[in-house]
Amino acid sequence: MFLFFIPIVFGGAFLLLNLLLAVINSKFTEAHTSQQKIDQKLKEQAMRQFQGLSNSKESIKQRDQLTVSQYVTAKIFAKKMIEFLRLRQEIKKISAQRIAKHNSKKNKKKNQ
Repeated sequence: MFLFFIPIVFGGAFLLLNLLLAVINSKFTEAHTSQQKIDQKLKEQAMRQFQGLSNSKESIKQRDQLTVSQYVTAKIFAKKMIEFLRLRQEIKKISAQRIAKHNSKKNKKKNQ
């Protein structure tokens, strides 16, 4: 009597396993096709943007050009920045010298 149920249990398990694998396969296929559609849309959008940029290269060049007043202003501020950085370096040198003198005086007092 039990010999009759053993093949039914194995057969049912086999059918359920195949059904489960078929459902998983269909879901993965569905997800893959939807991802391919999204990727295709993104590629098309990127191509449209690239074509738009290549068509507007001249307008970009015009926007990036400096006016004479902007150039003069930038040059003045660049000179001021260079002057500031040089003064800052001099201040660092002077403070380092002061610290060195102070440390040498302390060392002389300790040695005496």
